Amino acid sequence: MNNPITVLIAERQPLMRSAIRAMLEPQPDMRLVGETTNCEGTRTLCQRLQPDILLLSANAVKSPLTEALAKLQKVCPHTKILVLVTDCCNICMNALTAAGAIGCILKDETPEAIVLTIRNAMQGVTSLSQPVIDELIRQMAVSSGVKTAHVNLTEREQTIITLLANGLANKNIAHQLDISTRTVEFHVSNILDKLGVSTRVEAALWAREHGLI
Repeated sequence: MNNPITVLIAERQPLMRSAIRAMLEPQPDMRLVGETTNCEGTRTLCQRLQPDILLLSANAVKSPLTEALAKLQKVCPHTKILVLVTDCCNICMNALTAAGAIGCILKDETPEAIVLTIRNAMQGVTSLSQPVIDELIRQMAVSSGVKTAHVNLTEREQTIITLLANGLANKNIAHQLDISTRTVEFHVSNILDKLGVSTRVEAALWAREHGLI
């Protein structure tokens, strides 16, 4: 039997912590290892426990969320961080992923959706709630970034961006296509250049918006 997924909760609201705890307890493949309410406690417990997953509420940190993520990555580099938010307005997911988050989910998601997100995160899959995806697509539509589907991607690049948009990491894409990780990195770099974006999240959103997934 595989070791259970260890989860740490960082959430200021007692009711929300209780709800997450009740959601995790019945899961045979998950184990809650700790709870905290603030950034200092989160860093301390992350450093000591090295959990597989950190459910980090935006209300549990005083400093900008990106700064908190960067600091947490230093003390628990192998922990996958899922950010919990109450709404998707003003979310800069690109900055969050660059700082170390693997996903962003709304607190009003169903327990089943949150549990699935945790399992996906353990597989290295970037996970976003659908409202978050919709908001990011809206932001892209009004920005000066990608505005057209008429981008000259090669057949190989279309395959790679589709796999990327489905959450696969470079090494998984390389394994599936039987090519080297370095070759995947080369293609991903070309894709970002052609789309005029700077992150994998933006590329994945473009693929979703234009029907590649």
